[in-house]
Amino acid sequence: MLKSTATKRVADLTVRQLEEIIERAVLRALDKFASGDYDPDEGLTLKPDVAARLEKSLRETKQGKRGIPHEEVWKRLGLE
Repeated sequence: MLKSTATKRVADLTVRQLEEIIERAVLRALDKFASGDYDPDEGLTLKPDVAARLEKSLRETKQGKRGIPHEEVWKRLGLE
């Protein structure tokens, strides 16, 4: 396991040490995300037109209306 790297530079680390640091950071981020405590948009506000479109979409979904089928999206984007 990696000992304290507080005084090390990245250039002084072995590949394995760097991999361990990255792995721990990724696992912490995944744990935070999985726990529901992670919101990458926290503190940001929606532009009024985006908020209106989102509200409209949510209303329509509650009314049973469906969006564009994924096959149509693929076709429009040329991803078929």
